[in-house]
Amino acid sequence: MLIDYIESSLKNIFRNKKNITLIMIISLLFILLFIDAIFMKNYYGYLDYNNLMDIDFRTFAVTRPASEVEEDYSDIKNLEYVSEVYESKYRNTYVASDLNFSGLDGGIELLYGSSNIVPKSIEGKSINNLKSGEMICPYDFYPDPDAFYEKIDENKIISAKKILNQEFNIFFTSHKYEIVNNKVIDNTEEMTKKFKIVGLYDNKLLMKHNNQCYINSQDMKKLIETINQDFSYDENFLDLQVIVDKEKNVKKVMHKLQSLGYQVSDNVNSYFDKKETFVISFLCNSFFVIISGAVLLILINYISKKIKDNSRYLGILRACGYPKKQVIFNQTIDTIIILTISFAISLIISLLSFFALISIFKEKIERFIIFTYFNVSFDFSILILLYSIVIIISIIINYLNLKDSINKCITDLLKEE
Repeated sequence: MLIDYIESSLKNIFRNKKNITLIMIISLLFILLFIDAIFMKNYYGYLDYNNLMDIDFRTFAVTRPASEVEEDYSDIKNLEYVSEVYESKYRNTYVASDLNFSGLDGGIELLYGSSNIVPKSIEGKSINNLKSGEMICPYDFYPDPDAFYEKIDENKIISAKKILNQEFNIFFTSHKYEIVNNKVIDNTEEMTKKFKIVGLYDNKLLMKHNNQCYINSQDMKKLIETINQDFSYDENFLDLQVIVDKEKNVKKVMHKLQSLGYQVSDNVNSYFDKKETFVISFLCNSFFVIISGAVLLILINYISKKIKDNSRYLGILRACGYPKKQVIFNQTIDTIIILTISFAISLIISLLSFFALISIFKEKIERFIIFTYFNVSFDFSILILLYSIVIIISIIINYLNLKDSINKCITDLLKEE
């Protein structure tokens, strides 16, 4: 029975050229709606992914006179939502090394490591078991400054088997400052320290680059104090890095630290340009509302005009003994089929366009994924949801418009032009 209705509706739809035009218009609007929805899904997904994965989005600096800060920072560590606290000067340092595999530069960035920062290793030791002179590096290790600039040559990534338990030297300069006759004299000394890679972590979990390795806090402190990078550091004030468990709790911790007398940085270490994100979100949402409104307006006009034009036909159906529900169902099927055909056309075109763009910009997208670890995706579920919402709205509009007409006397319906 349903198949008969569908076959009859298809014949009626394609007999009328206006329906073909309608299908083309709705298909175009669906394509625009789908493009906007897919873009928003990926854009918001990227923002959420960064906030969730990259700890710099939930890390900020606080300052206080050194004499007023507890030696073990327990006043901060004991706060709810706080994961880790350490001095800012120990955050990171860039060093050269003799890891010259495949002609790579050997440059790596050393990061302050603790059990609250570094995820469990995929292979080898985890941060909890790290000894002095040991480090944990990315599973896909790429010791070269190009790792910072999306220029990774995947063929040169050092395999886990080759790099695990590898011993090597790092090179750095020790600055020893002296004041002679009111002048600062920099007595530099080139130094070497041996390290061993004993563990491999998944840098995608923290959105870290492929040349960023963790060493334990004691090694980092000794290294930084030897290098003495921050000569301007004021020992009277203590600058600390505070890491919060989740991005949504950052403001709560900031306010609590302010109440404890800390001077809190206005921003976290990494953040999105709020003005830029607002503009993009506003444009996407506005576009979505406009296109949705256009689809809705076209549906209302189409259904209203169709019912008015078919009033005599409705009267004939009623005169032939068709129940009201069956007449409403029959008319609704036409609208659903038009929307389904439009959806299918727009889905195919959107899908082909998406993969065509992926193919055209393949290199840039691959670099983006390597750099951010966020995968751009074509989410069918969102499009199915949009289609379902449009169908439900069309059924409601169809019913409300048909209800008044179908309840008229059959003679009145037959008289209407």
